[in-house]
Amino acid sequence: MKAILFAHLPGQEAGEPLTDIVFGRFSPSGHLPYSIPKKENDYPESVSLRGYALGQVQDTFSEGLYIDYRWLNKAGIKARYAFGHGLSYTNFSYSSLSLSKGMMLSTFPPARIPKDTSSIPTYSNSTPSPQEAAFPTDLKRINRYLYPYLDNPAQYVTTKKYNYPEGYSTTPKPDPRAGGGLGGNDALWDIVYTLSLTITNTGSFAAKSVVQLYITHPSSSEFDTPVIQLRNFAKTKVLEAGESETVQLTLTRKDLSVWDTVAQDWKVPVLEGFRFWVGSASDALTWGCDDGGSCGEKASPV
Repeated sequence: MKAILFAHLPGQEAGEPLTDIVFGRFSPSGHLPYSIPKKENDYPESVSLRGYALGQVQDTFSEGLYIDYRWLNKAGIKARYAFGHGLSYTNFSYSSLSLSKGMMLSTFPPARIPKDTSSIPTYSNSTPSPQEAAFPTDLKRINRYLYPYLDNPAQYVTTKKYNYPEGYSTTPKPDPRAGGGLGGNDALWDIVYTLSLTITNTGSFAAKSVVQLYITHPSSSEFDTPVIQLRNFAKTKVLEAGESETVQLTLTRKDLSVWDTVAQDWKVPVLEGFRFWVGSASDALTWGCDDGGSCGEKASPV
């Protein structure tokens, strides 16, 4: 049996854990965060970064959403090692896949909670005395040292009205519909679906399993979306031989949304027809559910 131990960018303490894996003290459980193709031109053209603007490398991302595994799937190119690929000293099986619904979907998220304006500070519009910016009379200056004072601040005072740029207004504008606190509109993080499945260590070596969740948008969507997109993943505890663990993977409103450049908001273009896939890598999706709740072993979407 042959395998590659890919250490990526190991730090000074990497030797001990790598030795533990090589000598079988622990099973590896890492997975690739990108695809490794068979040849360089399997990547989209923009990867070469041959374009320049103002003397700097310029990438216009002409492939849009189709980067890495999304591009390879669209082009029908099989990677040497797919996105999410990873080996273990044991084997795992899936069972009891189920889907439950949470928050009801809507095309756009509900309006965000308005800002609390009660704590917004107010400031005086009165002009301070120019002398506040003058050098203190008792200050001993150091040559060539920069001070936050002026020799004659009165000369900079003017009664002219500032000419604001066209379109500028001091009247507050309505909050952007997609804004909010950290992460934007709180409703984007409402849980819409939860997938549950049982993972069993069917081999003879104690190890962890990583299950990945991908989605497929309805074919009737107005937006061009990749056939599969990673939306969640979970790692089990160390499972002994024959041991099982049930894990849950959630999907939020944002996981199912597409950015609408006209509305300037996250949009779910079609409310029904989503398909969800679970597996150990982007090319090993053998279990799935539709949004109606039908789950089980299914043919891979890629």
